Amino acid sequence: MLSTSNKAAKRLQEQLINKFFEAGIGFRMLVNTAESGKTTCSIKLDRQHRGDEVIESNGVRVFLDPASAARISNYQLDYQDEPDGGFFLMPTQEVKSE
Repeated sequence: MLSTSNKAAKRLQEQLINKFFEAGIGFRMLVNTAESGKTTCSIKLDRQHRGDEVIESNGVRVFLDPASAARISNYQLDYQDEPDGGFFLMPTQEVKSE
């Protein structure tokens, strides 16, 4: 059975990401706030839609509709690599100047 080295796998992943970017594909993040006030989000592959806010950070492209962008304007997307982990939103820490 064929296997790949870590170096080859990393390069293939980079090429795949570049092909997605060239084709205009990124991650769409949909944000909803429940009546309880809890914010939830879902992430899927998609193309940019009219009116989207486009975020490019750390080699990743994220599309946000205007309502979703407003709900999470002061948050950062993070990931926890644990059995109960996954993607989550974390408030950004603003740097205060004195």
